[in-house]
Amino acid sequence: MSLCHTLRRLCLAAVASSALLAGAAHAGLYTNSFGALVPGYVANDDHTYTVTLPFSFTFFGTSYTSAVVSNNGNIQFGSDSTAYSSSPLNTQTDFRGIAAFWSDLESRSDPLGAIAAGTGGSGVYMNVVNANQVVFTWDRLGYYDRDYASRVQFQLVLNNPAALQSGQGTIGFFYGDMTGQSGSRQAAIGFGDGQWAINDGEVSLSAGLSTAVAAYANRTGSVWFNVTDNGTPQETELPEPASLALVTLALGALGLARRRTRR
Repeated sequence: MSLCHTLRRLCLAAVASSALLAGAAHAGLYTNSFGALVPGYVANDDHTYTVTLPFSFTFFGTSYTSAVVSNNGNIQFGSDSTAYSSSPLNTQTDFRGIAAFWSDLESRSDPLGAIAAGTGGSGVYMNVVNANQVVFTWDRLGYYDRDYASRVQFQLVLNNPAALQSGQGTIGFFYGDMTGQSGSRQAAIGFGDGQWAINDGEVSLSAGLSTAVAAYANRTGSVWFNVTDNGTPQETELPEPASLALVTLALGALGLARRRTRR
């Protein structure tokens, strides 16, 4: 086999591998390191917890150094809502915040046993990765009332806009295994400023029956958003670094093959 044909095969293999890796990167959690339970966490239904952020985070024009983490799948800024009946994030007035999967979730009487980071019952965790990144994990939570036949596992990543890593955005949603609760249970994913009017930056990615919203999360796998200077979220399409490297390799191999063909 000629070098030209070999390089072309390498090129096609690299492109195929990059597509596979890109698909894999859109499924699963951002990290398997959950950190510790959010301070004060106990098995509960509808509780909220105030946490300190490792950096100042600007959201809809206001900077915050703390956030309220809800057992119901959202983090809030400047509010402390225990709301469990979700609605589209761009029109709800319950809180200003980010919902990775806002629904009526709970961890009471979990048959998995006592809560332990990543190993025991369901819970909500906070991993301060460094001074510029924090990851919140809702791990295997069930639905009200003690429905553990249906569970959800997802993460919300916050990055310091002033120190973004390559291939990442400011806000990331990542989903593990997501199952909706049968019946009329509602869920929602998106951003909201806590006002009824739909304003710039408010996004309702998915809202409605939890079965449909969970299916959306499973299809999406992950999504990144950036924020503007005034903290307005904007969706961004960022290629994965591994995919970029393989595509570069593929294009380089194809270019070399073409040059050798012309000789």
